[in-house]
Amino acid sequence: MKTSSIVLTTLGALWLLAIVVGTFVLMKYEYTPGIAKIPGSQWPSASQIPLSKDRSTLIMFAHPQCPCTRSSIAELARLIAHCKIQAKAYVLFISPKSMPFGWEKTDLWRSAQIIPGVTVLSDINGIEANRFNAVISGQTMIYDTKGKLIFSGGITASRGQEGDNLGLNSAILALQVQPLKNQTTSVFGCSLVSSNSK
Repeated sequence: MKTSSIVLTTLGALWLLAIVVGTFVLMKYEYTPGIAKIPGSQWPSASQIPLSKDRSTLIMFAHPQCPCTRSSIAELARLIAHCKIQAKAYVLFISPKSMPFGWEKTDLWRSAQIIPGVTVLSDINGIEANRFNAVISGQTMIYDTKGKLIFSGGITASRGQEGDNLGLNSAILALQVQPLKNQTTSVFGCSLVSSNSK
């Protein structure tokens, strides 16, 4: 009887420890930003994406298979709906040449497509992402009419989380042409060049 009680107690303690450790690992992953590169301070001259001359231009880079990107697209919809002054907005989905035709046109693509005023494009082999120095899915950049970078970062609070956050609020201020305390925020997303995109 004592032996079985000890075994059950030990198993219960191990089970509880596994839950605590698992929760910690998941929380750490959720709140650890990707390692983003710093974009140039000016719109890349080689870019094939047109810079708007009469309003701010917003560009978001996305991996079509990244589950974290779902919240970035949802927050982009909130951002566009919130701002009275509409930006010229683009979402570029990475599309490696090695993948089948249309690989990038997932439900994330369709979610971005239904946001009013947003143009969704394929970024073949990440050429535009390289020009803008974007390496993390969900990285968003806002440029003024002269091509000056006024905001760069993520617009979610953590991986896969929606709701009020520093990045979204900073992007709103940038589009409203107001002074920013945070011109750069953390980006919570998968690498644009992940193992399933090669």
